[in-house]
Amino acid sequence: EEFSWTPADLRDLRRCRLVLAADCVYDDNLTDAFFAALRKILTLAAGADRLMGSGLMVDRPRALCAMERRINFGLDDEAPRAHAFER
Repeated sequence: EEFSWTPADLRDLRRCRLVLAADCVYDDNLTDAFFAALRKILTLAAGADRLMGSGLMVDRPRALCAMERRINFGLDDEAPRAHAFER
């Protein structure tokens, strides 16, 4: 398994209805890994709804992510920079 989750982890993740995350986006590789894990969690939980016969998925899993755009003052050119957006 890509994330090394145990059977107990998978059982718990299938019951997940809400994922809260904040200040979790700093590095491109870690951001990609975060969203891959988030997608897997939400897919597992949504699949559990389908298996239980809840065709409407009224209680489908959701994710709330709080992010900010960080602006730093660069000493080299004395200008504000948003380094993550400049790549």
